[in-house]
Amino acid sequence: MAATAVGVSRESHGSYTPAMLALAAACLTCAALFQALGPYRYDATRTARAHLPEPAHPTTRKPGDAPVAPGP
Repeated sequence: MAATAVGVSRESHGSYTPAMLALAAACLTCAALFQALGPYRYDATRTARAHLPEPAHPTTRKPGDAPVAPGP
């Protein structure tokens, strides 16, 4: 749509300036609307934990520990 508007501007006004100014105004309007949305309120940590199954056996391993061979 923007390419069409720029082409129409060039044909009717002999310049790209009116279309570019209109597109710049549209971008500024969109930026202002995004700023008005406010912060994102989704708590991913709480939601993710609610959907994860509990481990079958508690482990004492820490990240980076070597794997332990299974017992007999």
